[in-house]
Amino acid sequence: MTQYSNQTRQEIQRLDRLLTKVLLKQVMPLLQGALKPELVDLVALFQHFLMHQLWQDAAYQRVIFQTDSDEVIISVEPIILEQVLENLLSNALKYSSNSNKPVEVGLETLATDIRITVKNYGIGIPAEDLEHIGKSFFRGSNSTLIAGIGLGLSLSHQFIQQHGGRLEIESQLGRYTLCTILLPRSPSYQEERPSTF
Repeated sequence: MTQYSNQTRQEIQRLDRLLTKVLLKQVMPLLQGALKPELVDLVALFQHFLMHQLWQDAAYQRVIFQTDSDEVIISVEPIILEQVLENLLSNALKYSSNSNKPVEVGLETLATDIRITVKNYGIGIPAEDLEHIGKSFFRGSNSTLIAGIGLGLSLSHQFIQQHGGRLEIESQLGRYTLCTILLPRSPSYQEERPSTF
């Protein structure tokens, strides 16, 4: 009975994520110009997000988070950024489920950008598929046995672009996949304090 309940809960969560992605795809045109960024401490946001995800999904025990700062302030729409993180980490965990290595999440402050990385040591992406990653409903040729519809990365690309940033993907087949988000650093924020989580 417990196993059946767990399977049912996982299927409900999968359908919920699927519905969310389809709905987000439909409302993307409405989001153009409607974003309301706010000053956010990304360190606090990441820690809160990962703790919440771990409570929902034990697979997040494989995720490790590293940062070079105690506080990283940026102007961003936090709900949308969390959706991007969920998409990237969901893929990273799914496509490295047979690996004994952790999924690595990094947060680094550069001269003009904030760099966010999500790296997994899983099946990787064939070189011929890399240029198509990020297109709606496209899925890698080596991922046909893994559930998914190919919307997550497309949405993530669009969300990051709307924030003036970019999402880059590097991969070696059978070795790793590295997703890198670069977001422009916020102007001086001394007079304001970021949202807390």
